Amino acid sequence: MVGHTRLGCLPSASLFWFYRTIDLLRRTTFPMDTREDVVPVDYAAEALLHLLFKPTLRHRRYHISAGEVSSVSWHEIAAAFARCHGERPESP
Repeated sequence: MVGHTRLGCLPSASLFWFYRTIDLLRRTTFPMDTREDVVPVDYAAEALLHLLFKPTLRHRRYHISAGEVSSVSWHEIAAAFARCHGERPESP
């Protein structure tokens, strides 16, 4: 989970800062086509509350995620940083 749907993400120990570091260093240990499935904390909390107050559940375990359609590649994450911070050379 990273940030909040409306409030964004402030400096913290969140995963966002790991993403930002990878972007600034322009280095990864994985293919850029790797997909990330990260959701805002308020989305996860709302989903948990929904499940908590259901009278019965069909399954014993649920995975709260963005899902395949809404996950993003590292290329897309880098493009989002570029829109916010400008393009940088591929190699620092």
